[in-house]
Amino acid sequence: MDEPVVRRLGRVGWGRRRLKRGGAFVLTGAALLLLGQATASKVAEAQARELATVKSAELHVYSQMDPTGKVVHTLLRGDLVEIDHGVTPAEGEWCSITEIGGSGTSGYVRCTKLERRAAGSSKPLRYIEEPPQKPMAKTTEPEVTQDGRYTLQVASLVLKRNALALKARLERLGFHPIVRLTTTPITRHQVYGGQFGSRKEAEMFAERLSRDGFPAKLVELDDGRVGLEVESYFTLNEAIDLAHRLQEQDYTPKIVSRAVPTPVHQVRVGRYHRRADALKTLEQLKREGLTPIIVRQ
Repeated sequence: MDEPVVRRLGRVGWGRRRLKRGGAFVLTGAALLLLGQATASKVAEAQARELATVKSAELHVYSQMDPTGKVVHTLLRGDLVEIDHGVTPAEGEWCSITEIGGSGTSGYVRCTKLERRAAGSSKPLRYIEEPPQKPMAKTTEPEVTQDGRYTLQVASLVLKRNALALKARLERLGFHPIVRLTTTPITRHQVYGGQFGSRKEAEMFAERLSRDGFPAKLVELDDGRVGLEVESYFTLNEAIDLAHRLQEQDYTPKIVSRAVPTPVHQVRVGRYHRRADALKTLEQLKREGLTPIIVRQ
């Protein structure tokens, strides 16, 4: 477990409530990304843009340079994008891109997933990797042998009841959604009431927490100690609120934030053989206030 960074609870973030004790809780997690502004000469600006194709099966486009952030679009192998080096802070890690010939979505992707092409290169761009056609091949449509290459993921929800509610809403709109259960790493904020060197000591302290209205469970920690986890939240503000209430009862709480494998319910709509058909349905869902993304099956 990462060594937590100590943060004092004070007036800031507590709605001007006065703390009963000057205890502290610990908050650990992913470090904030520090972004700097790129400065470039006029010559560099003229060469700042570069064409590239997606070389992985699928590539998420993020709204920020953060792999845990919001996914605004999903590109597929062969999609053409334009790289803007003028706003790319870390060469070889993140690229600022704009999709060409598709939705026109802009955002950030991992540079290693792109196959670069110079803007003035005479080498042809490959949109889709396919085997060469035979000289006398017929021009008829290929026979469909799969259920579909693409689908639309409308949402990925932790709570099953929320997924079922969204499924019912989509059915009322005339769609035929499915709910797919999977597991993905999600940052959870675990509130601990204490950490102890022995299980017996932890069990005695757990009784005290329970009497004060904070039932806790024993958790084996990486360093061999035993922790008392009072609650776990997906939102940091809820974790901070519980830590404050523990302080008011003379406890010294600690918040540990880390990615934990979590069951999620993916609500998906449709099976499409062509990405263009999936895009049409995507636009329909957007008009209903939803934010779907295209995923390849």
